[in-house]
This record gives sequence, C-alpha cells and structure tokens, in this order.
Amino acid sequence: MEILSNRSPENRISFPDKTELKAWADLLAAQGFPYLPTMDELWAEDMVPPFDLARMRPECREDLHLAAARIFYMVNKGHRRIDGNKRSSIICAYYFYLINKKRLLCTQEDIEGIALKVASSEGNTEDVFIPEIRDFFEKHATEL
Repeated sequence: MEILSNRSPENRISFPDKTELKAWADLLAAQGFPYLPTMDELWAEDMVPPFDLARMRPECREDLHLAAARIFYMVNKGHRRIDGNKRSSIICAYYFYLINKKRLLCTQEDIEGIALKVASSEGNTEDVFIPEIRDFFEKHATEL
C-alpha cells in the first residue's frame, strides 16, 4: 500500500489527494491505533478540502509549517464531521509531515492541548492560532 504522495517537480511541498488520505486511514486502522475517529471513505473525502485550500495559497506552497498549521486549523475548526475533528486535525498534520519527509516529535498531550485550545475558541480565531500552530510545528518537526 502506497501512502506517500508523489512530489511534483513544480511544487516543493506535497499535498495528498483522497486516495492517499484513505490509504493513510486504512493503515492506521489496520495498526489498531486507539481513539481513531470514524475513518471511512467519507472521512477521506471530508479531509481533502483543507489540503486543497492550503495548496491554493502561494505562501503555503513555500512554507511547510504554515501549510500544516492552516490544514490543522481548518480540519479542527471546519467541523466537517460531527465527531472527531480534533483527532482528525492531528492525524492530518502527522500525515502531511510524513508525505513531506518529516515527522512531528512532540508529546500527545502537547498536540492534543493545541487541538483542544483551537476547538474551544469562539469565532474566527485563525489570525491568532495559525502563527502559534505554525511555530509549534516548526519547533517539533524533524527530518525522517
């Protein structure tokens, strides 16, 4: 099963499509990770728009951590799912770094804390949280 997105020559940063996200979901489910949200075919479909929106922003095509922060925020706050948005935002961030040949080295408590903080904020808090999430990701991302 191929879960790594192909990097196109014109883009420095890879963004997954629905098939790749579904393969990632299937791999996580097969490994028996606890506390996964419902990750069916519809889950992969629901996760694509945040990746596509980030891909359309020129600054996100040049700054991996900013792209990851925007994806994390959009999945978390976009409420595309009835349940599991915080967990989905974490899963998508880890996968985004993986396909870009990096990994996040942070505690579960730290990344869950950011997800909870974003989810519990009122209104459009993008300007507040995107820089904070970006800095957190930059601090904790390392090469594979």
